[in-house]
Parts: sequence; structure tokens; C-alpha cells
Amino acid sequence: MIKILIVDDEKPICDLIDLNLSAAGYHTMAVQDGIAAIDLIEKEDFDLVLLDVMLPGADGYDVMEYIRAFICGGIICALSQVLIDRTRLTPARILTSYVVLGVILTAIGVYEPIVEWGGCGATTPLFGFGYTMAKGVETAVDQYGIVGALTGGLTAAAGGISAAVFFSLLGALIFKSKPKS
Repeated sequence: MIKILIVDDEKPICDLIDLNLSAAGYHTMAVQDGIAAIDLIEKEDFDLVLLDVMLPGADGYDVMEYIRAFICGGIICALSQVLIDRTRLTPARILTSYVVLGVILTAIGVYEPIVEWGGCGATTPLFGFGYTMAKGVETAVDQYGIVGALTGGLTAAAGGISAAVFFSLLGALIFKSKPKS
């Protein structure tokens, strides 16, 4: 059965939509604010979300931003899992490729529209790390000239690099790595 989430701050409107959709055989749930919608979207799977714009808590645009970030990050994670399952590439090679691909896609102007659409879902994964490095280089070149090409990426991504080095060292101390067979 198709499951539909109705999000509107006016209960009579929710009730009317619920009545009509239920009569047509759909399973519906309704909430009256954006925060409740986000909480429910995290817990339940919906085939369709009917979303009002003016809502208390988080407005409809905030809810859509959350949904787009979740979709974008989910696609990147699913692609990673397919590469791990279907190829002989090690996770380290896949992750490194994502960083490099993020830099390349940013340099040719392809990744910026993805970031605008997917928000933190596009900037958090490893593609986003490459995106951050490329943007750092771009900013540093504007400020310092060609020398910025050597320092900008590291400066922009210093926090991420530090965390990666620390957690990699911690992982290496705790676990024993094995080759992919």
C-alpha cells in the first residue's frame, strides 16, 4: 500500500486530505509542523510527502532541504556500497577516488550545482572533501596567486585532514587490516 505523509499546520486541511486519500485506498499519516515531519521521515518510509510551505518549527523549504541532503548523501553511500560489492577495488581506493573525483568535478564546474541541490548531503561525504579542497585552492589563488594553489586545499581541509589522520592511526592501532579477496 502506498504510504503518504501529509504536512500542514492547519488540522482541518490535514483531515480533509487524509479523508480523501484514505477513501482512495492510501495509507496516510499527518503532522502539523516541520520538525515533526523531519522526525517522522527519519523513522518511517514514505512514498509521497505532501508538504505545505508555511509551517511552525521548520518551514517547508527546510524540510525539503533535509530531504534533498538525505537523498544526495544516500546516493553517494549506495554508489560506494555497489563499488565495494561488485568490484575488486578496496574501500581505501574507492575513498581516495572520491576525494580526487570531488576535486575534478569542482574544477570543471559540475559539483557546484550538486552542492546547491544536495546541501550537506553533497559536502559531507568524500566528494565533499575534494570539493572543500578545490574551493580552498580557488580562494587561496585569488588571495595569494599561484602559491595559493599549493596551500589553499590543505588550509581549507585542515580539520578534516587532522581528523582523518587521527582516526586512521587509531584504527590501525586497534584493528589488523586484511587484503580484499
